Amino acid sequence: MKTQETHTPPLDETRVERNLTPSHRHQDDHLRSINPADGCVVGETRMTSPSEIDILLERALEAQRAWRRRPLKFRIEKGRELFCEALSWRRELLELIGDETGKSSLEARWELWKTCEEVEDILSGAQPMLQEEEDARWWQPGRKTLWRWQPRGLVLIIASGYEPLQTTLAPAIAALVAGNAVVVVGDRRSPLTAQSITNIATSIGIADHLWTGVVGTRRLTDSLADRVDAVVSYGSSMVTRRLARRQGDRMIPVYGRWPTRDAMIVLADADLRRAARAAVCSSCSGGGRRRRSLRRIYVQQSIIDPFIDAVVEEVSTLRQGHRDGDGPGERGGIEVGPLFDAEQLETMESLVDEATGRGARLVAGGRIRPRCRGLFFEPTVLTGVDESMRLWNENIPGPVVAIAEVQAPAEAIRRICEIPGYGAVSLFTRNRGLARDLAKRLQAPVVGINEVVHDVPAHSPSIRGTLSGPLDPVGADRLRALSQTTLLVERRFRKIPKIVETRAPKQMERVLEAGMSLIHRRDWARRVFDAVLPGG
Repeated sequence: MKTQETHTPPLDETRVERNLTPSHRHQDDHLRSINPADGCVVGETRMTSPSEIDILLERALEAQRAWRRRPLKFRIEKGRELFCEALSWRRELLELIGDETGKSSLEARWELWKTCEEVEDILSGAQPMLQEEEDARWWQPGRKTLWRWQPRGLVLIIASGYEPLQTTLAPAIAALVAGNAVVVVGDRRSPLTAQSITNIATSIGIADHLWTGVVGTRRLTDSLADRVDAVVSYGSSMVTRRLARRQGDRMIPVYGRWPTRDAMIVLADADLRRAARAAVCSSCSGGGRRRRSLRRIYVQQSIIDPFIDAVVEEVSTLRQGHRDGDGPGERGGIEVGPLFDAEQLETMESLVDEATGRGARLVAGGRIRPRCRGLFFEPTVLTGVDESMRLWNENIPGPVVAIAEVQAPAEAIRRICEIPGYGAVSLFTRNRGLARDLAKRLQAPVVGINEVVHDVPAHSPSIRGTLSGPLDPVGADRLRALSQTTLLVERRFRKIPKIVETRAPKQMERVLEAGMSLIHRRDWARRVFDAVLPGG
C-alpha cells in the first residue's frame, strides 16, 4: 500500500507563528472580524450590551403587533422583495463571506445557491401552508373544524459562523412571512455578514425593529432566549443543547439542524475511485467545518488497501492556504479552507495524537500547515480508527478522513446503529438491490446510494416534519409524528459531477452564478408583468 511521505513529517516541525486567539477578536465593546485564511482584519462591529435587551424587545413586540395584521400575500411579497434585494447584492455578500470565513469562491457560491433553494421553497409554499383549512365530516352533522395558523411573536435566530447567509436569511424570511418579528444574533466569527443582511432588510422598508440584528456574548444570547417565543439555533451543538434545556421549563420550541455524525460504507464491489473522491471531498471540503461533514468511513476488508491508496491520491490533489509570496488572487483556488481559531488547531493536533496513541495509523497529513499564514490544518487520513477514540466521539473541527476496516456489511450496520445520534449514511456498491436492503436496516433519517448527501432538499418530508410539524399531534398527525422518516437519495447520472467533487471549480462557479441570475431575472420579469397587467 502506498503512503504519501511528504504529508507525514514530525508534528514539531518549524511552522509559521499563529496568534489569532479569540482574545484578539474582542476589544472593549467592539468585535473584530478576522479572516482565518490570512489573518487580516476584515472590519469590526459594535457588540450589543445585555442592558439594551428590554428596549430592543419592547420595540420588536410593538412592530410585530402591526406586522401580524398585514395580509399573508403582503408578507410573502415583502419576503420576496427582501430575497431579490439580497440577490442584487450577491457579489458583495460573496466577497464578505469569503473574507470572514476563509471560504473559497465556489464554497461561498454554493452557500448562496442553497439559500436560494430554501427561500424559494419557503415563499412558494407559504400560501398553502399558512392558509385556513376547514373540515366538515359527514358523520358529524352541524359541526365543522377550522384550522388557523397564528404567528408566535418574537423569534430568535442564532446564525452559524461558517454558513452565516443561509442560517440568517432563510429562517428570518420564514419567520417574517409567518407574521413574526425576528432577532438575529450574528456569530462572533462572522458578524459582518449577518449585519449586512440586517442592513439590506432595513433598506427595503421592512418596519423598524421588525428585524433586529445584534452581536454579543453568551449572556446576551441566553437573556434573549428567555424572552422570545421560539428559537432557531444554528450555533454549536453545545449552544443548541444549552438553549433547549433552558427553554424546557417554558415549553418554548428550539428548532434547527442539530449536528450529526455522518457515515459511509464502502462494499467490496464499489467503484473505488468514485468512493474515494466522495470520501475526501465530503470529509475535507469546507475545511471540515460543515455541519454535515463525513466523519466515519467503514470499508470492507478485501478492498481496504486499494481504497486507502485511492484516498491518498485524492488528498494529494487538494490545494490549501496562502503560502508566503502568494497574492490575493490565489485565494480563489483554495479547496480546503482554514479553521476558525488557534484553539481549533490545537484540538485537531490533540485528536490526531490521541488516535495514533491508541493504535490508529497516520497515512497523510496530521499537522498544522507549515509556511502558511492562515489557520490551516492539513487534510488528514487515518486508518484503524474505532469507537474508543475521541476522533469518533467528539465534533471534529477540521479535515479528517477516518477509516475503519470491517469484515462484512452486517458489521458496519451494527457499528453504525450503536452510534447515538448518527445522521446520514452513504452506501457505495454496484448492487443497488443490496444497497436498498441495507438502507432498510440502517434506520437512518437520510440514506444515499452511491451519493454522499450533504444538504437535505428543502422540500423533503424530513425537514417539513421537523420544522413545521405540530408539537402535540392528534389524530392522523400522530401517524407521521410517531414514525421515523427516511429520505433515500440515489445517484442516477454518474456523468454529472457533484458540486464538491468537481475538478473544474471555475466552471461550476459560472453555472451557479447563471442559475442565481436566472432566479433574479425571472422574479424581475414577473413583477413587470404584474405591473403592466394587474390581476393577470
